[in-house]
Amino acid sequence: MAAEKMKSKPKQDVRSVMVSEGGYDFDFVQSPPDDLLCNICQLPARDATLSVCCGHSFCKCCMDCYLLSNTMDCSSCLYCRKENFQSFPDKKTTRLVLNLQVFCPNKSQGCSWVGELRSVEDHLDKNSTASNIGCLFTEICCSNECGVVIQRRLLEDHLKLECELRQVKCEYCDSTGSYQWINGSHQQECLKYPMECPNHCEVGHVRREEMSVHLEECPLAIVKCPFAVVGCDIVVRREERMGHMKEAVEKHVECNKEAIVELERSKTTLKEQLSAKEQELTTVKNALQKAIDDKERELDRVRNSIDAIEDKLKAKDQELAVVKVTTENLKKSIDDKEKELRKNSEDSKCELEINMKQLKEMFEQELMKLREEVKVTKQQLQHQVEINEQLQQDLQSYDIPKLLPHLIGTGNQLIPFVIKLTEFEKRKSRQESWHSPPFYTSKQGYKMHLMVKPDGLTGNSSHVSVGLFLMKGEHDDQLTWPVKGVLSIQLLNQIGDHNHGELVKYKFDECNKACQRLVHSQSYGLSENIITHKKLYTFNGKWQYLKNDCIFFRVTNFQ
Repeated sequence: MAAEKMKSKPKQDVRSVMVSEGGYDFDFVQSPPDDLLCNICQLPARDATLSVCCGHSFCKCCMDCYLLSNTMDCSSCLYCRKENFQSFPDKKTTRLVLNLQVFCPNKSQGCSWVGELRSVEDHLDKNSTASNIGCLFTEICCSNECGVVIQRRLLEDHLKLECELRQVKCEYCDSTGSYQWINGSHQQECLKYPMECPNHCEVGHVRREEMSVHLEECPLAIVKCPFAVVGCDIVVRREERMGHMKEAVEKHVECNKEAIVELERSKTTLKEQLSAKEQELTTVKNALQKAIDDKERELDRVRNSIDAIEDKLKAKDQELAVVKVTTENLKKSIDDKEKELRKNSEDSKCELEINMKQLKEMFEQELMKLREEVKVTKQQLQHQVEINEQLQQDLQSYDIPKLLPHLIGTGNQLIPFVIKLTEFEKRKSRQESWHSPPFYTSKQGYKMHLMVKPDGLTGNSSHVSVGLFLMKGEHDDQLTWPVKGVLSIQLLNQIGDHNHGELVKYKFDECNKACQRLVHSQSYGLSENIITHKKLYTFNGKWQYLKNDCIFFRVTNFQ
């Protein structure tokens, strides 16, 4: 009992010290053997370390935490408590741990990848050479740096349809930019953007660059009377201005008379003001002439000062000549020094070439080592490809009918998916139509549903007919109308994964009413006879489409 207590106590303390450190915490295909588990964290050992005294394996990080712990006697073995504890890397255990088969960490998101533990990092890496593009279910940042974090498999649709920073073209001009900018500030400035006339005239919408010209001609614009300058304060619409001028002729004549009288008064006042200004101008002219005479005398004094400065400059020129001779002597001395330095540089160049030759030889040796490592890596990749091919063969042998209940859609599904029709005989006897749950052609695509008539298009027919109808969807405003494309539907064989019903293709033609956007609840559909009753009821060991009064339809794709 005492020995058990001594073993259990250190493990509990180390876990508290390690926090998030430890072995590989993955979802393994099979439970790892006990001899590969770390005796501290009880997970498959990461960078395994082997104890010399007892032969137990530990994670390197767990062992480092144990050795750094201040709460335990680190000089003794963690497991057997033997003194003078020693350990060394356990490469065999590390290799066996990395050979363990694990599921992808994104399994809960839908990834079905299974592989060796050593391949997980390559599988998750978006630039991996082993999987080309990495795990499709790994969350990555949008490459346009819009701030959105999204699964790699959804990135392409995001960049085309959702990203606020995707590049689009303005529908009114040739400007190109981000979706956020085009639908924001650009539309507030776009010269081709159609604007409604503020006067609500019959022209309707006018380009922003043409609005100022339009307002000068708009018949509904409010303008002043042409005689506003003489006192008419009436404002009318431009189209009513001529009528106003005809009706207010007498008023305009009276305004002109008053304006003429006022002009005469202004003329007399201006003459008096002009006379006063002329007297003021004469006074200013005399004062200005006196100021000019004073400035000329001051200018003479400045000229005398300039002559004195020129004499001083001549003396400075003589001093500069002496400095020039001294400079030439210094330049000659510098040239001699430069020649000496160039000679020393040539000697250094020879020494450098010798060093470069030695470095080249070292580089070639390292290159040979890298080539050997690449050769080993290629062999490992070839082994992984053989394992993947074996997995594909195993998947082809799975029983499709057993998987059908897990594939059936419940409404608002995305293509591809499977639809189940129950109580077939009851619906056929009543000549009753059955409507499937709605589904979308893509994440932001067209919304549709199937209408199945067990007794054919006209009743008492020899076929089962399937109609395809459009529905009002959440993304109709962002889609192109009418619908263009082909949607494929297939009747599934409930015995195995072969001999399915023929693929029926519904072609959406822009001339067909069934391809138009729904405005009211009424809609038109595309209908086809998908299989005969004779083949539906046939059971010959190869196919059986009707089983337990149920049939299955698979909506495969929309192109």
